[in-house]
Amino acid sequence: MEDGDLAKYISSFGDRLALKSFCRNGTTQKTKMGLFEKLRVKLEKRNNAEENQTQDAEPADSSAGSSNKRRNATHRKIEIGWLHCEGEQRKQIRG
Repeated sequence: MEDGDLAKYISSFGDRLALKSFCRNGTTQKTKMGLFEKLRVKLEKRNNAEENQTQDAEPADSSAGSSNKRRNATHRKIEIGWLHCEGEQRKQIRG
């Protein structure tokens, strides 16, 4: 199909070029499946690394152990609060 004929259906020149390129290359969903495969491999590596760390971990003193737990935590608890001032008196308010 000529560019003039295609312009009747798709007004943007860039869209017409993208369509022609897509038709020439015959691009399919292979790229999406490739991304899923890369993600799967990455997650497997992460899980294997975590298993190796737990197996290789040596017992340490209690203060170092607690800081490592917080450092490696996937979830963190955040508490929000403010100081409420009434004249000279201040009260801590936790939310």
